[in-house]
Amino acid sequence: MSDVTVTGLVITNSQITGTTAVVRAYRDQSFIDSNGKAVIKGVPGSSDFFTFVPCTVAGNQISCPSFVLPSTTDSSRPSARVTLCLYDSNNRNQLATLYTWIVPPTPASTTVQQLQLYTAGRPRPLGDAYMTRAQVVQYFNGSLFANPATTTARGVGKSSMDVVDPV
Repeated sequence: MSDVTVTGLVITNSQITGTTAVVRAYRDQSFIDSNGKAVIKGVPGSSDFFTFVPCTVAGNQISCPSFVLPSTTDSSRPSARVTLCLYDSNNRNQLATLYTWIVPPTPASTTVQQLQLYTAGRPRPLGDAYMTRAQVVQYFNGSLFANPATTTARGVGKSSMDVVDPV
C-alpha cells in the first residue's frame, strides 16, 4: 500500500487572520504510485494541487487534521517530492513553501517530524561537477606531497609561504 497518513501538522506563530486556512500539496514530478494510480505534477501557487487540507485557526496557531499522501519512494519516480503550501481564507499564499518531503511507504501513519527527518537524511547527489571523497583525498595527496618518499619521510611538502627547514 502506498498511501501514508500524516498526523501532527500544527503551525505556530502564524499571522493569518480569520478562522480558516488550507494546506495544498503539490508534486514536483508526475508519477505512477505503487497502486498504479497516476499522480500529476503541480507547480506551487497553481490550481494543479493534488490534495488540500482544510485547517482551523485559533489565535496564532493553525491546526490541520490528518491527511493522506501517496508515497514517492516506491513509485515510478522515487525522487519525486511533495511540497506543502499554506493559504489563508482569501486564497493568498502565506508561506512560499511550508514543507518539502520525500514520502516513504512505511510507516503507514507518520508525523510531520518523521517526514522532516527522513527527507533531511537523504543527501542529494552532487553531480559530476563535484569530486567524491576518494577523489579529494587523491587530489590532496598528489598536490601536497611529492617524492622522494622514504620510510622516515613522507615526501616533500609544498607551501604557499616560506617555511624554515627543520633539519
